[in-house]
Parts: sequence; structure tokens; C-alpha cells
Amino acid sequence: MNGFYSANGSWSEQYCLADLRLRAGGDPTYVWDWYKSNGCLFGSNRATMMAGWDPTLYVNGPGHHSFVLLNGDIGTSPPAGSRFPLMYHAVAKGTPYSWANRYWYTGTFLWWGNSTYRRANVPGANTDTGFSLKFFE
Repeated sequence: MNGFYSANGSWSEQYCLADLRLRAGGDPTYVWDWYKSNGCLFGSNRATMMAGWDPTLYVNGPGHHSFVLLNGDIGTSPPAGSRFPLMYHAVAKGTPYSWANRYWYTGTFLWWGNSTYRRANVPGANTDTGFSLKFFE
């Protein structure tokens, strides 16, 4: 189970999408069975991106995402195909960063396997490898 969320505060260009993943066979009520992505999966600042994920080229601070079902059909959702539609809002690069300058954009995402999340100094395994998402403008 994955929960993709907006992170880092919408008032700054650090705003992005990240992931909270339940380890395979994990208990959703046990806090240490959850792993967070080690950085943004969809964001505009290279310094806050998870290793192996690239920052956006055209927008700053993407967030408040919505996954789209084609024609409202749940059968078109993952894993029914390779890429899926996404809506999010952000500020166009080169535009002053403010709520007044946030607009809706469309993009795509796909499931990405073998994504390893790491943590330290907590009970349980320090790594978890599983699926995550890659996002595209």
C-alpha cells in the first residue's frame, strides 16, 4: 500500500509529492511497518529530490495532486497500462512564487519498481524495496 502526499509546505518552492509505503505483509496499524520516500518524487528542487528522481523543468512547487480515471473507469487505473493521467497545481518557472500564481497542470505517472527507502535508528529493517511512482510534467 502506498500513500502519495503533498509535502514540505505549499507556501514554498520546496512543495512536492512524496510517498508513505507499507512494507509487504506489514500491519498498517504498526508505525514501524511504514517507510517514507527519501525525498520528493515530484518536485522542482534538485536538493530535495529522492536519489534517481529528476526535478521538474517547467513548474515550481507541484502539489495537491489528483489521480485521474480515464472515462471514470476504475479498469483504467494502475496496473491497467503503462502511464496514467495526473492533475496537480504549481507555479510556472520564472513566475513569482505565490498562491495567486498557482495553476492546474496535467501530467502522467507510472509505477516504478525496485524503489528502496532507507531509515535509521528505528525498530525493524532499515530498508524497504518495493514499488513507487515516477511523475512526468
